[in-house]
Parts: sequence; structure tokens; C-alpha cells
Amino acid sequence: MSRSIKKGPYVDPKLMAKVMKMIEKSEKKITKTWARDCDIPPEFVGFTFAVHNGKEFTPVYVTEQMVGHKLGEFSWTTKFRAHGGKMSAAEAAGNPKGLPPLGPRRKVAVVGAGPAGLAAAHDLALLHYDVTVFEASTEPGGMMRFGIPEYRLPRTLLGAAPAAAGAAPAKAAPAK
Repeated sequence: MSRSIKKGPYVDPKLMAKVMKMIEKSEKKITKTWARDCDIPPEFVGFTFAVHNGKEFTPVYVTEQMVGHKLGEFSWTTKFRAHGGKMSAAEAAGNPKGLPPLGPRRKVAVVGAGPAGLAAAHDLALLHYDVTVFEASTEPGGMMRFGIPEYRLPRTLLGAAPAAAGAAPAKAAPAK
């Protein structure tokens, strides 16, 4: 919960006294603290604090971007292990991307051979789908081919782009 603006920032007086003493002596050493709720004033910039997270002290080097935040924000109290749900079950089963199991290839139809349709066909082919692309015109490219003038986008680049990008082969079928 945030602190009232009327009260102003809370800076632990003992910690502030230690920092001011180090500034006077012009020394920089790690200062242990349990004051996780202490706001970071500009005087703390450049110092390292060992902030207690409930189990151990975590070193926190204070930069200018940290001014106004709490010391405890930079010393995590829990350790992230893994997300739950479908993805963790897939990773536990040895399928890190959660892809459908390999087996009979499923058929997918993509309508339109513009940039989005070709990208979708490429990604589906990488996921082991049998992809068929339907396009009304004779050549793929959509608005890239017909909406952008030749002097801005040479047509030779459009013909070479899928092959150069390593696109997966997709069957083209004329739209009815």
C-alpha cells in the first residue's frame, strides 16, 4: 500500500545517518539493512545496501532511476520457479513449445496470399500442418504487389522474398 503524499516519503533515520556518515568520510561500503519499507532518497545513489529478504541479504546497488522506490522492491522475497497451467504440463512432458503431437498431418486453408496470409501459412507449416493458400490473383503478395508502386518496392524482391526467407512450401490454389 502506498504512503500518503501528505506524510511525505519515509526514510529510515538510522540508515540515513549511516549514509551521511559515509558521505562525510567519502567511503563506500555495503550497508546491511532490514528496512525494506525505506524510500530511496537521492543521497542513496551510488551506494550498495544489503537488503534482507527474510532469509538472506541481497545486495542492491542504488541508481538514479531507483529514487522514490522502496528498498524492498529490489530484494525479492520469493524465488520464481515456473508458471503453472498448460505450458508447464507441456514442458514436463518434454514438449517445450506446447506443439500438437506429431501424427497425421492436419489440413489448414489460408485465404489470401498477402503478407499476413503467407506468414500464417509459414508458421502453420512449421507446426506440421498441411497448408493450402487460396489467392484470388495470379501472384502472391496482396497489397504489397498491387498497392505499392514499383519504384518503391521492385517486383523482383517480392518473387525472391519467400525463397530467401526459408519459407516452408505451401500449396497454392486459385480462389473460386
